Amino acid sequence: MRLFIMRHGIARELGGAIHRDGDRPLAPEGFERTGQIAERLTGLCGEIDWIASSPLLRARQTAEVVGARFGLKPDLLEDLQPGGDLRHLLSRLRHKNPGRALWVGHLPDVAELASFCLTGHAGVAGLEFKKDSIAAIHFPREARAGQGILEWLIQPAQILSIPPPPPEA
Repeated sequence: MRLFIMRHGIARELGGAIHRDGDRPLAPEGFERTGQIAERLTGLCGEIDWIASSPLLRARQTAEVVGARFGLKPDLLEDLQPGGDLRHLLSRLRHKNPGRALWVGHLPDVAELASFCLTGHAGVAGLEFKKDSIAAIHFPREARAGQGILEWLIQPAQILSIPPPPPEA
């Protein structure tokens, strides 16, 4: 099983009509960059069987952009929002048992989740997740804390340096 952990794209700041953090949408440049990254993900990730996201707007929109590329509608998982239960997330992953899952969340939680998968402890792996960064974690058996193997962590500039796939004929 492979779990891809992605931080949401570039979001608008609080202010104006946006009064709550959970209501912050992707900024126009966030939609554009996340779309460009989504184009390149099939080459990096292969097929995705399940996509899930935090219910907060910016993560949900990121997951929708990426999900559209794979023909998937994201599930919303409360535990992917800030302060979620990492053990419960891994339990959901084991129960769903997809070959390849992509989860979209927030800092510091995506870094804590990745660390939890790799070491069994949140926040000790020191992984940097910029907006639109993605980590690939392989679980040789089942998704359990400390049993994951980091295959790669790629930042947006690196993803965008990969040529997009040729247009479909």
